Parts: sequence; C-alpha cells; structure tokens
Amino acid sequence: MEIELKLLLPAGAGGLRRHPLLAAVKSQRRLLHTLYFDTADWRLARAGAALRVRREGRGWVQTFKSEGQGMAGYSARLEEAAEVAGPWPEVARLQAPEAHICTRLGGELAVRFETRFWRQAWLVVAEGSRVEIALDAGSIRAQGREAPIAELELELKAGDPEALFELALALAEAAPLWPSEASKARRGVALARGEEAGPAKAGACVLRADMKAAQGLRLLCGNAFTQLLDNLPGIVEGGDAEYLHQARVGLRRLRAALKLGAKLASPPAATLKGLAELGQLLGEARDWDVQDSAVLPALLGAWPDQEAAVRLRAGVEGLRREAHAVLGRHLLEPSVSRLLLLLARWLASPAAPRGDERVTKWAHGSLRRYWRSLQGRLGEAAGATDADIHALRLAVKRLRYALDFFHHLVGEEAHALARRLGRLQDDLGHYNDRCVAVRCLERAAARMGVASTEFGAGWLAAEKIALRAALRKDCAELAKTRARW
Repeated sequence: MEIELKLLLPAGAGGLRRHPLLAAVKSQRRLLHTLYFDTADWRLARAGAALRVRREGRGWVQTFKSEGQGMAGYSARLEEAAEVAGPWPEVARLQAPEAHICTRLGGELAVRFETRFWRQAWLVVAEGSRVEIALDAGSIRAQGREAPIAELELELKAGDPEALFELALALAEAAPLWPSEASKARRGVALARGEEAGPAKAGACVLRADMKAAQGLRLLCGNAFTQLLDNLPGIVEGGDAEYLHQARVGLRRLRAALKLGAKLASPPAATLKGLAELGQLLGEARDWDVQDSAVLPALLGAWPDQEAAVRLRAGVEGLRREAHAVLGRHLLEPSVSRLLLLLARWLASPAAPRGDERVTKWAHGSLRRYWRSLQGRLGEAAGATDADIHALRLAVKRLRYALDFFHHLVGEEAHALARRLGRLQDDLGHYNDRCVAVRCLERAAARMGVASTEFGAGWLAAEKIALRAALRKDCAELAKTRARW
C-alpha cells in the first residue's frame, strides 16, 4: 500500500530546502519522464486507477495504482511496480487483482498524457518512521497543452502515518503547504480531455442509511473541505471572482457540517477558531465583490452628483482590491497552512466518535431541531429589525445546508421545502447586500472625501422596504409547510 500526503506549493518552494529537517539529510535530484496510459474513453480514470511507465536511470518502470481511500491530500492505495523492457506497459505482468482491469483492456491502451519534472527527494527518519519527501517541479503535457507541477509529496516508507502530518506541519514554517487531492494523474486526465480549470462547486456526497452518524459527518466535512481547497489557488492567483465565492461556500458548508455534528466529533478548538477567522476575511473580500458588481453600480449611476459618484466608484474599487490583497497575504501565512494541515490530519485519523448513532437518526433529529428553530422566526418577519432578519437568514442557511447534506435520506417533501427555502434565502441575501452596501458606501465616502451619502442611504432604504414585502410573502408560504421530521 502506498500511503501518501500530497501538498500544493502555492508560492513556490521558498526556503523549504533550507529547513533543518531537509538541510541535515542528503538529497537525490533526478529528471523524471512519465507516460500515462488509458483507453480512448478513459476507463482506467473512471475506475479511479492509473497506469504509467516512467524512465528511471537507463531503464523503465511500470506502475499501477488503484483507487485510493482518504481525503484532503491524504491517501492509501495499492501500488504495484515492475521493471519493463521499454516505454510501453506489460500488463500481463501485473499481479494484483485490482490490476486485472488493465489486462482486460489490452491493446486499447495508449499514451494519453505525459509528465516531465525534476524531483529532489530526501529520506527522513522521524520518531521511528521513515518518510520520503519529494519536491517536484515541472509540467504535465497533453494534446499540445501544458500545466505546471509544483508540489511536495510525503510518502510513508515505514512506521506511523501520523509522521506525514508532523513533518508537513514542521515544513510549513518554511513555505506555504496546502493539502491537495489533485494528483498528477487526475490533472493529466483533465488536461488531455480539454477540461478547463475553473472554480470548483460542491461535489456529490451521498450518505447511505446503513452508515453511522460519525462516518457520515467525516464524509460531509471532507467534501466541503475539498471544495475549499480546490478554490484557494484561484484566489491567490487573482483569478475569476467565482473562486472566492466557491471557496466561501465550501468553508460555510464545512463549518455548518461541524456545527451539525458537534456532539459526534470535533476538531481542536483552535482549528474552529482559525476557520472563523478565515471565514471573516473571505466574507470581507466577497462583500466588496458583490457591492462592486451587483449592488452599487445602479445606485452610483443614478447619483445626482456624478463627480462624487466617480470618486465613490474609485473608492469602492480601491477597497475591494485591498480586501483581496489582505486575503491573499493571509492565505500564504504559516497559520493558514497549519490550519489546513490540522484539518486534513483530523479527517485522516479522527479521534473515536462519541456514541453509536445511525446516520438516519442523526439526520431526522437535526432537521427537526433546525426546522423548529426556523418556524419560531417566520412569524416575526413582518416587524423584524435588520438584526432579526439577519438571524432569520442564518436559521434558513442552517436548515438549507442540512437539507443539502441529508437529501438522500429524506423524502420528496424535503425537495419542496428546499425550493421554498431557496427563494427565501435569495431574498434574504438581497436584503443583507443592501445592509452591507450602507457600510461600504460610508467607507468609500470617507476615503474619497465625499461629504454626504444621504442619497445612497435613501435609495437603499427604499429597496429594503420592497424586499421586506417579498420576505413577508416568502415567510408566510414557508410557514404553511409541513415536515414529517
């Protein structure tokens, strides 16, 4: 079994090679050229397997890897390797039962993509465990396209898997290190298929009725954590604003799942605090994106004094860039690497869960509790203050996330409720955007020396009045809903 922790280097290797753990050990550096094989319809990739042939010295080595177990960069999976005569697989030599898929495919296999990268490797002994640390830099190539490789792999050669995380946490003081599930094989398949890299939405996560609740919680947390991790590089690279939006969604889903399962299992308190701090910075930057693109343009277009409006636009854009810069710097700090690695370690080797509850009992109990909490707020919407509406919005989000998590375990009525919750959540979101807009407008005015924002405050107040009418209607319709939980 190959037991490995894969880490992304979002800002390069930095001072990694000078870290005492590596500086004290002799390293080997070599250029690796690897060919990856699959069928035209990607049957190996769809089975979660990979078959490659790599040039090692003067010879060639074929390696088969099966679908692994694990999440957030940590994996344990079967690996079978053997020397072959040349740059072509010899599938008849594969012995593992999992590798028989290659034997069946036979002549359908062909090179689909390749990698060329320099690997610098150290063999480190720590607390009785032996770990190979490999720093890879190069590229993946397919169909005339190319993608960079910049990653660190920690492979357990002997001992306790916990050593992988301990070493990663130590090395993260020298360079940002983020857990990553994007293996070279997975990235190569995407490149060869012409799949454009982009913001990652939540992946499918199916809870089975025969699961224990603690097992379901780990799957939900791992799914949300993966969504967060997959979008962080796009934020640092200054890509599409949707990366930030989806990273924030992933973090919210993760925190919602952790709160939902707090009685089952929980990561260290410091980790929960770190997630809250990261959420605040993601939220600040996202607020400016929303204001800059969706809320303030119409308002500033109608501003009576267009000279002031131009200055306000410049102020909003400047504050938006600053919020993104603060977030980008924060993501590359050692504290964030530590946070992400601690979460990955918790998911890989969780403490014993509390209780033996089944996932269906947990789901129905959670939905019943959240539904009752929301019902108590629906009747108050008519005369609610902004603070009350904010609390209503949080209650709606909690139930909506819970329904998303458990939708395979509950009846069709849950889908109807989710649709109604979606309409209410959209209106609550628009209302919250107007509340945030008042604060953003005031900050932009203070920065740019605009004396008065009374026109903007009046405009936004009028929009909030109209939205309150929609909220009352949404709440009245939702209050009529019945649920079996």
